[in-house]
Amino acid sequence: MKQILEFNKVSFSYGDKPLLREISFKVAKGDFVALVGPNGSGKSTLLKLALGILKPQQGTVKLFGQDVCRFREWSRVGYVAQRNGHLNPAFPATVEEVIALNLYGRVGPFRRLRQCHRNKIKEVLKKFGLEEYSRSRLGNLSGGQQQKVFIARALMNDPEIVFLDEPATGLDRQTQEQIHELLGRLNQEMGITLLVITHYPGLIAHKVNRLFCLENQRLHVHAGTDTGYEELFHYH
Repeated sequence: MKQILEFNKVSFSYGDKPLLREISFKVAKGDFVALVGPNGSGKSTLLKLALGILKPQQGTVKLFGQDVCRFREWSRVGYVAQRNGHLNPAFPATVEEVIALNLYGRVGPFRRLRQCHRNKIKEVLKKFGLEEYSRSRLGNLSGGQQQKVFIARALMNDPEIVFLDEPATGLDRQTQEQIHELLGRLNQEMGITLLVITHYPGLIAHKVNRLFCLENQRLHVHAGTDTGYEELFHYH
C-alpha cells in the first residue's frame, strides 16, 4: 500500500514544555483517520508538523516519501483549518470566489480563470450542494454551509490527502452529521485520504478505518478491526 504520510519518532516541545514524544505512524492511500485527544494534547500541532508549518525537534516527517521540509507538490495536499466562529456577514467574497482561491496557484494571482477552471468550480459546487449559493456572500451562509465551502475549496486541486482540523466544531448535531457524511463520501467515492481531528468521534466511528488517540505526549494507533474499537470512539 502506498504510504502518503509518515511520522518516525517525532518529538516536539514549545519552549521547555514537551508536547509530543517519539510519535510514529503511517497513513496509507485511501485511509480515513480520526485523531482524538484532550484539549491541549497536541492534535493541531501534529497537523502543523504534517504540513511543514512546524519542524520537529527530533525525528522525521515525510509526505509522499519526501521529507516535508523539502516537499513542494502542495497541490497534492488539502487543508481545512479550524473554524473560529461565524464569519461577518459583511465579508465581501462570494462562495464561487472563495472556492476559486485554490486555483490561483496554478493560473497565477492576476490571471483570468479559463473555462476549464470555471467548469471545475461548477462541478465542485454541485457535488457539495452549493450551486444555488454560488453568487452569495460567504458571510451570509450558515456555519454548516460555510464549512462545506471551505472543504470544497480544499478539493479544487484534486488533492490526494486532506487534513481537517475539527470540521464539525460549533455546528448543530444535524449539520455535524451532514459534514461527516460528506467526508465519508469523499473517502469512499473519490478515494481521498483523510486525517480528521474531531471532538465527535461517535459520529464518525462507522466511517473511519483507523483511530489515533493522542494523550500524555504519546500516540496510540488503533485499526478498525481492533477489539474494543467502538468503545474507543466514546473517548473525548
